[in-house]
Amino acid sequence: MSKPSSLAFIRSALGLLRSHHIDLGVDRPTLASRAWLQYRGVRHGHPWPWRAPVATELVFARLPADGGSLLPHTDGPRKIVNLALPMCAPGARDAAAGGGTEIVRPKDVRNLFNRTNTHLDFGEVETLETVPFRPNQALIVVRTDVSWHCIRPMQAAGSTAMRRTINISLVHPGF
Repeated sequence: MSKPSSLAFIRSALGLLRSHHIDLGVDRPTLASRAWLQYRGVRHGHPWPWRAPVATELVFARLPADGGSLLPHTDGPRKIVNLALPMCAPGARDAAAGGGTEIVRPKDVRNLFNRTNTHLDFGEVETLETVPFRPNQALIVVRTDVSWHCIRPMQAAGSTAMRRTINISLVHPGF
């Protein structure tokens, strides 16, 4: 069961998305889905298995500024939304080194649909937009089967700097 502060964050995040016309419908479980969870729980010896349909997951991530990258992907099916918060002081990063998140599309349309989070090579995608990696901003990625994104290899040769983020994800807890 989610802690009250986590549940409040989840409701707030989903409310923010709804206010921007992105209603994921995950914060309002249906009677049928609650009944199914209750039945399944009782069958497995858990008298009250119902839990919030969404949980939070916190990940501290880092990539080296000297060549660090993240291959094009759509995120796993368990993830609903990812909120990436840069962890760097203003002026501490050289924007020319890269590290922005690219919104991409596969060049071969047969690869467009990606429910299982298969990764592609950088040469197999085209960039639609790049969101720079900057302090005091956040990037929200709503996971869909076509929400391809990546971080191309960063170009700070010889640097020991890291691209650090805190990623707060809303996930399906029972997935």
